[in-house]
Amino acid sequence: MTIVLCLLFIVQLTAQELLLPMVLFAILVIPFVIAWRQRGDLFAPIYLFSFLYGVSFVAVPLLQKIGWVSMDGAYRDYEQRYATFAHMLSIAGILAVYLGYYERTIASTVVHYLPRSRATFSEKKLLLVLGGLLLTSIAAITLFITTTDIAVTHFSQYFIYTNISAFGRGHLAFFASLYLIAGLVAIAGIAIASKRRILFILAFMLTMLLALLSRSRGQVILLILTILIFYNYRVTYLSAKKLLIIFFTLLLFIMLMAQFRGAQNFSLTKENVANTLGGLFTEHQATAALLAAVNQERPAPFYGRIHLEDLTLSLIPRRIWTSKPERYGGIAVTDQIIPNRQPGYFYTIGPFGTAYADLRIAGIFMVMISIGIMMRVAYTYLLRNRNNTLYLLWYAVFIFQLWAFLRGGFGFLPGLIEKTIVIFAIYLLLIVKITPRALEESLQKSTP
Repeated sequence: MTIVLCLLFIVQLTAQELLLPMVLFAILVIPFVIAWRQRGDLFAPIYLFSFLYGVSFVAVPLLQKIGWVSMDGAYRDYEQRYATFAHMLSIAGILAVYLGYYERTIASTVVHYLPRSRATFSEKKLLLVLGGLLLTSIAAITLFITTTDIAVTHFSQYFIYTNISAFGRGHLAFFASLYLIAGLVAIAGIAIASKRRILFILAFMLTMLLALLSRSRGQVILLILTILIFYNYRVTYLSAKKLLIIFFTLLLFIMLMAQFRGAQNFSLTKENVANTLGGLFTEHQATAALLAAVNQERPAPFYGRIHLEDLTLSLIPRRIWTSKPERYGGIAVTDQIIPNRQPGYFYTIGPFGTAYADLRIAGIFMVMISIGIMMRVAYTYLLRNRNNTLYLLWYAVFIFQLWAFLRGGFGFLPGLIEKTIVIFAIYLLLIVKITPRALEESLQKSTP
């Protein structure tokens, strides 16, 4: 049956429509072939990145061609030639990523100068901090439910009407989201605990419940991903078969959350599934829309201003800077591809959006090579520090943020910086003793 469906899928497309996506698919398969021959670690960042890249720029565009996945109506219309150009850029982009990732000299040099240490933590401190985070989060969520009319109206049907984080970065949303930090602390506790592991497991289950009640599918996935990474590096490598089962289970979860989050009626009908998938993976559509906008309106390049604003202004809370502009960074790109942008909503601009707006083709090569180098540095450092519990937490956050990169380029960095600060704060708060000489032992236990 699967073969028949694939044949029916192929015959509905012309050779011209298949050529570029198939070239890209062949390139994306290369890392997996290497992993299969060398029995590589499938939690290396390049594999997740390549898989998501293939879904965004190969699978979804082809399914949109034959009508199995809907186009997102928010984006501006464009001609077929811009979709073709977007495929060309996606091929050039992934080659640049592979160039940065598989050129190991730069990453090895960077990792050589990074500090290495092993830390000892107090289980009592972990439990104390964990309890404080959970109680604060539960209190904030309860306050949110009792003081928000929207939540009260629909609470009986959906627990909480919508994702708390959608209400911005106010103090209530911040304290309600502390369950995410609690979940990371609980995972660290599970990894290092000797006598009280059951308490950390129960605390983790509570954080998962709070994440579900808060309708934050991204944070649920981050917590699950963190658990998988700890299992992969502390217990045994996960096989490709198990990872595929986990991935499709998570994809089904994402679709379910997207269907009924904030909706009065929901169902997994063909139309709803097509709309959901079309809304989740719009990277190719966003790229084609941006190319059309730039060609038709001829705006001048921003020469790095968009990246600079994303890395600085987004980190400053509006409560501190009341005159903070509404339109800055990637939002300027969004306005070019979304004719009727609704303030406060996030729209995918793709991995090339800000890079192309800043420096055109040169910007794309610079950004894609840079993310390749970043992935290699993160993974090389992991192989030398897999016994460092806090670094494993950071690595899980970094892997999770790769999807954010695909959706918005280097606009993902502020979120990564914020979570890095949180993890470092946990490190300083809970640390009991630092043992510097972990390099030789971790090198002996690691396999490249």
